[in-house]
Amino acid sequence: MLSRIGSEGFTVLAGPVLGAVMAQAATLAVMIRTRDPETRKLAGPAAFSGFLAGITEPAICGINLPRKLPFYFGVLGGAVGGVLAGFARAGIHVFVVPSIVGVPGYLRTPRLPLLFTGVAVSVLIGFFATLFWGVDDRAVPGRGAPGDRDRAASDSPIADHAVPAADPAESGADPADSSRPSAGSDSAASAAAHPAGDVLVAAPLAGRIIPRTGSRIRCPPPGRWGRGSESYPQSPPSAPP
Repeated sequence: MLSRIGSEGFTVLAGPVLGAVMAQAATLAVMIRTRDPETRKLAGPAAFSGFLAGITEPAICGINLPRKLPFYFGVLGGAVGGVLAGFARAGIHVFVVPSIVGVPGYLRTPRLPLLFTGVAVSVLIGFFATLFWGVDDRAVPGRGAPGDRDRAASDSPIADHAVPAADPAESGADPADSSRPSAGSDSAASAAAHPAGDVLVAAPLAGRIIPRTGSRIRCPPPGRWGRGSESYPQSPPSAPP
């Protein structure tokens, strides 16, 4: 794409992308219709960043894709808008991100009104289709209160095999003392207590282990790629080097 801009001063490769990005306005419909306050807090900023800067990852991965239908409606709207952008021979003459701030890069489109019509159609399809048919909080598994996630964590078979890190305050050892037994010895001792065939995963920090079924992270959906868990360190505090 950059080589086409450099050699010809224009490229149509980015033309249909503008409507596809704007079609993720389905996130706004989710924000309006959902009853989940956590989803509403995420959907607003996600839609804002998508419209203004073309950053659609929060909208897609955090809102639309876990619910499936909003994502499908956004794809449908983007496809219709992309067809109209193709008829408009839409393109860019400078490299811009498809977004509101990137609209000046599309101003050399031969049939500019048709491009804007395609963008509007993309937004309307994604928004109204999601508003009427695409919002169902029950369609997102694992959505619940923190107490529900804690109960799910206690039922996790992974939590039974967790190896928490030793607390320096309880052991009386200096945290900087390199002679302190390593986590590897604890892991080896714990591994001997489990039957053959089990896979033991040792946590470097003490904390809570929550199965993916009780997680707030919905992309990918829990269970899609097998069972898993998340670890939330509590102590000692960790920091990047």
